[in-house]
Amino acid sequence: MIKKQKTVANLSIIILILLIFASAGGLYLDNLYRDNDFLKIVWESTDLLVLFLIVPIFIISLYFIKKSASIRAYLILLGLLDFTLYNYGYYLFAVSFNWFFLLYVALYVLSAITIIIALLNLDSKLIAQRFRTKIPTKLIAGFMIFVSISLTIVYSVMTFGFIFSGNLPVIIERTGHPTNIVFAMDLSLVVPVYAIAGIWLWKRKPWGYVLSTISLVKGALYNLVLSFVTLQIADNGFPESINELPLWLFFTIASFIGGLFLLINLNRTDKNKRI
Repeated sequence: MIKKQKTVANLSIIILILLIFASAGGLYLDNLYRDNDFLKIVWESTDLLVLFLIVPIFIISLYFIKKSASIRAYLILLGLLDFTLYNYGYYLFAVSFNWFFLLYVALYVLSAITIIIALLNLDSKLIAQRFRTKIPTKLIAGFMIFVSISLTIVYSVMTFGFIFSGNLPVIIERTGHPTNIVFAMDLSLVVPVYAIAGIWLWKRKPWGYVLSTISLVKGALYNLVLSFVTLQIADNGFPESINELPLWLFFTIASFIGGLFLLINLNRTDKNKRI
C-alpha cells in the first residue's frame, strides 16, 4: 500500500531538522530578515508557529509511522510536507536575500521531491477502500471546490481592478514587492489541487480521498498560522489587518473539520473494523 515509506520518512527527518534550523534562526538571529516592518512580523510570527506547532506534529507523525506504519500518520505527514512546500515557497521567493537562502531552497526542493516520491508509491485504491462509506464526501468536496473558485474570483477581480484602474492591490503596497507572491502561490499550488481533489472526492475516486486529506491537513495548519500572523500584524502597527481574521478562522475550522472527518473514518485494516 505504501512503498518506499522508509525513503519518505528519512527525507522527512532531514526536512524536520532543516525546519528547526530555519524557524529557530528566524526567531533568534538578529537582523536575519532585511524586509520592511510588515514582512518582518509575518516571517517571525510564522517561524514561531513552525517551531512550536508544526515541528512537534512532524515529530509525532514520524513516530507513529515508524512505530505502526500508520496510514493516518502518513497522510498527516504528507499534509505537513505540503505545508512546508507552500510555506517555504514564500520564504524562497518573497524573503529578501539573507543567510538562509540556500536553506529555503533545500526545504522547498526536498519537500517537493518527498511529496512526489510518496504519491508515486501510494496505492490510492487500497487506501480509499479503508475509508468508511458514511463520510459526507460531497460536503467536504463542496468546500474544497468553493475555496478554489473563491480564490480564483478574488484574485481575478483584484488583477482586473489593476488593469482598469491602475491601483495596486493593498498587499503589494504593504510588502513592497514588485508582484503579488500570494496570488502566484495560491493560483499555482492551492487552486488547482483543491479543485481536482474536490472534484475527485465528489465522485468518490481513490485519489480524491488521498489528495483531499493531505490538502485539508495542510489547509488547517496554514490557515491557523495565518490567523496567528494576522493577530501579530494587527497588534504591531497594522490594526486594519484584523478584518481578515474571521476569514482565516473560517478556513481553519472548516479545513480542520473536513480533514478530521476523513482521518477518523480511515480504518487500519478493512472497512468493517473500527479503529
